[in-house]
Amino acid sequence: MITALKITDQNDGSVASCSLDGTVIFWQLESPNRTLRKVKVVSIPGCENGIIDMDYLTDSNSLGVLDLNRKLHFFSLDSGSVTLSIEAAYDGNLTSISYNCLRNEVAVVDEAGEIKVFSTRDGKMLYLNQQNHARPITAIRYSPDGTRLVTGDSEGKLLIWRV
Repeated sequence: MITALKITDQNDGSVASCSLDGTVIFWQLESPNRTLRKVKVVSIPGCENGIIDMDYLTDSNSLGVLDLNRKLHFFSLDSGSVTLSIEAAYDGNLTSISYNCLRNEVAVVDEAGEIKVFSTRDGKMLYLNQQNHARPITAIRYSPDGTRLVTGDSEGKLLIWRV
């Protein structure tokens, strides 16, 4: 089961998908028939129970991956290894991740209604908010200029945050 899709920043038709089997699959758009061809399958160590979401960390050619064990993993596409794993949720499963390339940080949200921001350089938690969503947060995204976050929860409540 595919749990998330990401289009790469290369504008070359590359797509990545992650799934509950702990793998990330890289796809390439084939012209002229507009079909996707599987290019590479990567098993992320530590994610055998499944991957919920992912995002590209373009500054380090890595992926930020959320697993079903409440961990955030930084996976290097160059070395093919996990460079850092962080216990990122305590009271509920992680649900979504977003990368801010301008500030070298990732934001993650969880079912407990928490927002956490971590440095992609050393994994240090930079920000924690536990107060504004009373329901599970299901989505998070940075604005293109990296100055705001938007979060959405299971009741349909959207909040915009200045970072």
